Amino acid sequence: MLNVFKLEKFYYVPKYDLVIEANDLDIEDINNISNMKTDDALNYLMSFKGIGIKIASCILLFGYSRLDVYPIDTWVKKYMSDTYNISDTKKIEEFAKEKYNEYSGLVIQYMFHSKRNKLH
Repeated sequence: MLNVFKLEKFYYVPKYDLVIEANDLDIEDINNISNMKTDDALNYLMSFKGIGIKIASCILLFGYSRLDVYPIDTWVKKYMSDTYNISDTKKIEEFAKEKYNEYSGLVIQYMFHSKRNKLH
């Protein structure tokens, strides 16, 4: 069971650093994310206002240890553009899924770290 704190009109879930409007939150679904298929979990998280694919992917990668998700940010885009000449986000997703499969999230963290810290 997660620790969830109600803050006036919002709930705060510290484990995932997640703030959700009170009328949108179903605590049972939050607790069941780990049992959801990745696509279902992404869609559930993105159903909340302000959570897009990158944040939903980060929640699943860092909060639920889902290595098959791949949050793509500026640093990953730069790495992919410089290394593989791929700059389109959709093509990066396809490349990561095809090449790294269930370890995409882990590999993308190395890409991020490498580019962000000028190692590549």
